[in-house]
Amino acid sequence: MTEKTLNYIQPFTDEPIRFISSEGEPLFDFTPEDIGLTEEDLKTLYYYMKLTRAFDRKGMFLTRSGKALFYVEVAGQEAATVASGYAVPENDWIFPAHREHGVYLVRGYPLVEMFAQVMGRMEVNKARQMPVHWGMRKLRIITISSPVGNQLPQAVGIGMAINYLKKDEAIIVYVGDGGTAEGDFHSALTMAGVFKTPVVFFVQNNHWAISVPVKRQYASKNIAIKAIAYGMEGYYVDGNDFLAVYATTKLAFEKAHNKEPVLIEALTYRYGSHSTADQADRYRDPRELEYWQKTWDPIKRARLYLQRLGIWNEEWEKELDEQIEEELNKAIDEAEKRPLPGPETTFEDVYAQMPWHIKEEMDELLRELKEKGA
Repeated sequence: MTEKTLNYIQPFTDEPIRFISSEGEPLFDFTPEDIGLTEEDLKTLYYYMKLTRAFDRKGMFLTRSGKALFYVEVAGQEAATVASGYAVPENDWIFPAHREHGVYLVRGYPLVEMFAQVMGRMEVNKARQMPVHWGMRKLRIITISSPVGNQLPQAVGIGMAINYLKKDEAIIVYVGDGGTAEGDFHSALTMAGVFKTPVVFFVQNNHWAISVPVKRQYASKNIAIKAIAYGMEGYYVDGNDFLAVYATTKLAFEKAHNKEPVLIEALTYRYGSHSTADQADRYRDPRELEYWQKTWDPIKRARLYLQRLGIWNEEWEKELDEQIEEELNKAIDEAEKRPLPGPETTFEDVYAQMPWHIKEEMDELLRELKEKGA
């Protein structure tokens, strides 16, 4: 990145770091090349943001049609997930939370595998994880765990191992605003600051921890400022500005590789409910949602910026939508053809060798199911 751009990305700002306005207008004199992005990169980022939102619609459709039992939406947070994921070096590690769909997509996680996991297919961990709990070793993405915040100290532990082994690697670990109220957040940042682990803490502040608003979660002016207490820099960025997110995350990784942990707070907004097990209109003013959708929508802002650069046009948008729809439908069709786990898998992999009493229980269940024609 150029010196001019670096000077614009400062820690502990009162207002979020922004590169473009709500109408996609540049807020200072810069070019995409100043932050290391080509025209092709911009088009790729826009494609992945569109793909992430469309994937979301399909995920919700699968639950509503009974093909999946649970789903977590990411709509409204596409810039925070896609742009941060795009800035992660290939050899570095990712610890997701529950709303990082765009990170998986830009990392190259196959759509078929994502849908197969959501629908509980056999080939993905024998369907032993809840839906939307993805992970893939070869992509260096650690599988999500359901408890809120437990990935934070895990990431720091891996960071300590990286330091011990003297490897040139770093980690990004995601968490929501609600997760910063957990003890794991304090413990992780304390250890990261003390042991100088190569970790980027990325907080997606979407204003709601299920039904608890941010004003009931912390008394500080923002989350990023908390980094002071742990001896690291904290960056407060507009999470719906894909350029600001990318540039800030890229800078954070440069610091992390220099053994300087960093805290990023990406201010964004959750359009949907916390999950399909929640109903946001019971506790959230619909006018608040309407304001964020109308004023700060990340995809709209990116489109307006690309339009100013002469990159976007309606014909390309139509082709993109058709391509994405075809990709998603094809992936769902293929995922649906994969087998569901059989009842015997309930008993498998508990022991290296199945004990006799467990085998008797399994055989008994299989006989009963066969008698009932199940």
